[in-house]
Amino acid sequence: MVRVSRWLMLVFFALGPDACVEPHACTEMGCVDSAGFTLHPPDDQWEDGVYALDVTFDDAAYACHFTLPDAIDSATGQGVAIPLDCAPELDASLDAVVTCTTHSDGSSSSQTCTPIPGRYYLSVQTLTLAKSLSVSVTLDGGPYFAQSLALSYTVSQPNGPSCEPTCRNATAVFHVPDQL
Repeated sequence: MVRVSRWLMLVFFALGPDACVEPHACTEMGCVDSAGFTLHPPDDQWEDGVYALDVTFDDAAYACHFTLPDAIDSATGQGVAIPLDCAPELDASLDAVVTCTTHSDGSSSSQTCTPIPGRYYLSVQTLTLAKSLSVSVTLDGGPYFAQSLALSYTVSQPNGPSCEPTCRNATAVFHVPDQL
């Protein structure tokens, strides 16, 4: 037994301390390219009424609609994300604003998040690398919000700088001004 221990020590010192350190390995973590935006009404509280949302990413146009408070009060409206009806299909939803509390016992921590009743923002995302974005929202047929802009992308590599994939994402944040 002593001979085996000495032999293992000899092998360790002969190979050097780096012998047990593995080279950086790329994982299979993936990512997607995307473009999107969030739209926050004043105090994240939407007025009651019929909303029409027109979104254009480059030349791809989408039309969505929702009615408040019906969208939130319906069976599908109970939760953190309420999907919107869009044509053609688009990843669009009213997402609940949440308040989070962190719990820690010294060796670990966790977080609990709770939706704030009646507070939602609009979230829209597409899996493209669009160069431009145009958003128009009407409330009961009248203008509510409109904005157009060129999109700017951030680049990330979730597996590290020497590993693929490379992800490109653009997210705009809009705030509806208070009505005077």
